[in-house]
Amino acid sequence: MKIRNFLSLAVLIPIAFYACKEPTIMVDSETNITNTKTKNAQTLTDPPRQVQIVNQSGTWKMLVDGSSYFIKGLAASNKLPNKYWFPISNYGGNSIREYSVDDDTQSLLDSAQLRGITVVLCLYAKHEADGFNYNDTVAVNQQLQDFKYWVQKYRNHPALLMWAIGNELNSGYSNLKCWNAVNDISEMIHTEDPNHPTSTILAGSSTTVLNAVAARAPDLDCVGINAYGALNLVHNKVLSSNINKPYYIGEFGPQGTWESTDTTSFGTLHELSSTSKANEYKSKWGAYIKPNEGHACLGGYAFVMGYQKHGAVPMWYGMRSRMNRAFGALEGLQYQWTGAFPSNRAPQIAGSRNHIILGGQTEDDNVTLTAGNSYTGSLAATDPEGDPLTYEWTVVAEGTPISQNFSIPGTYPGIANAVTYNPSAATVTVTAPSTAGNYRLYGFVKDNHNHIASACLPFRVL
Repeated sequence: MKIRNFLSLAVLIPIAFYACKEPTIMVDSETNITNTKTKNAQTLTDPPRQVQIVNQSGTWKMLVDGSSYFIKGLAASNKLPNKYWFPISNYGGNSIREYSVDDDTQSLLDSAQLRGITVVLCLYAKHEADGFNYNDTVAVNQQLQDFKYWVQKYRNHPALLMWAIGNELNSGYSNLKCWNAVNDISEMIHTEDPNHPTSTILAGSSTTVLNAVAARAPDLDCVGINAYGALNLVHNKVLSSNINKPYYIGEFGPQGTWESTDTTSFGTLHELSSTSKANEYKSKWGAYIKPNEGHACLGGYAFVMGYQKHGAVPMWYGMRSRMNRAFGALEGLQYQWTGAFPSNRAPQIAGSRNHIILGGQTEDDNVTLTAGNSYTGSLAATDPEGDPLTYEWTVVAEGTPISQNFSIPGTYPGIANAVTYNPSAATVTVTAPSTAGNYRLYGFVKDNHNHIASACLPFRVL
């Protein structure tokens, strides 16, 4: 049996003694999952969790305060508005991971702790693409010293689960010395914080990269892997590499925009409906994460906790909408994490594509509109419980970021006067923008239980 021991040698933060109290029963209105926990069971004055990664006769597992712990998480950001702090534990989740550490991390950790959620803190090691030179020993040492400050600041927080040293350092890199730097940072962390394991999070599961990490960063306790279309390859690639350590999935979701070849004739990507995305999250967890528990996999994090503000197609990922409604993706994860769907589910959009009809055309027709002309569109959706549905439509130029100005209403604020619709009807009139280019028509369907579904039709204007 090999054990990395993270039992603290430091003086723990003193905590007050609480008399045993009757449990508080809380039922989340969306999930209908009963969450039973003792009052004050999670407080900000709790001692740091003692986390171990153990290998018992070839079976890897994570132990948190002596109990087995399989990560069921969401990727998040410490910049998320407070409204996105929905109780993911009520969906059966137990953890989040973030991407950088700063002073705002304190509020993220506090919020997580009070909700019974653990956090993987990421020390954002600089990339070569950032202009960082891993041959520059002065700069490399300064980065380590900067990280030491944050480790000392947050090492005793009770929500902390693990440290991640860098996110996708192998993305577009060439200097293998970055892994030597990661190893030095890991050694520093183990000295400063013996309670928590270390990892680095990789883009994909390249055998070459895994072997480089194994050779140059042996002090790491595990690795994180971000994988989308190639999630099915991760497990065997890790096992066949020289890494000889467990792994967790740092991000996963539907096939990435950079991986997809499903495009229109004018070069824009077709986008799955939110219902199809939910099936992707559910099926991928069930096929490639859950079965590998105890077989090198420590769990995983779905991308992303809120919504993606920008990207090639900003609506591509997300558990919640800009207006904080829940997409069906959360339901798929809840099913995998608890064995049951919520009692009330999001509206559903049938079929794998061609969800929106506009001017008698679907996405397979490579929709082309004439500037200034008007077209009638429709979207077919149902609700599993027969809840009343309302509709919202928007047209956005290709690649438009999702507005962070919350004084502007809407799920995805778009081009003014491009759509006319009655929220109680599943139809819309679209006036093609006056400027030629590529656009997206989104249809959103909402029930009266704070759920939402979406479908997208890419089109061009000539």
